[in-house]
Amino acid sequence: MFSSQDQLAQDPSAIDMFITGSNFTEWFTSYVDNVVTGEYSIIRDQIFRYVHDKRCVATTGDITVSVSTSFLPELSSVHPPHFFFTYRIRYCINPHTLF
Repeated sequence: MFSSQDQLAQDPSAIDMFITGSNFTEWFTSYVDNVVTGEYSIIRDQIFRYVHDKRCVATTGDITVSVSTSFLPELSSVHPPHFFFTYRIRYCINPHTLF
C-alpha cells in the first residue's frame, strides 16, 4: 500500500491509498518473487519496479526494441486523478550485424 499525494488533505477521511495487494504477505511475496526472477531490474543496487510485458517487443531487421513500465504511486494522486509512470525502452542490435 502506498500513500498518495492526497495525504496533504485537511480532512483525514479524504486520504486515499494505492492498494497493490490484498494483504502485506501477498504484496511482499510478489515483490520478492519479481526481484529474484529478474522481473524487476536492479541497477546500481537500486530495485526498479518495471513490469515487462513480453508482447511489448518488436524486431525490425537486426534491431529489437522492448518497453517496460513502472507505476510510481509516491508521485501519483487519486484526487485529482494524476497517475505517474516511467518507461524503460531498450534497443538491442543483433551482435552478428556487420556495419
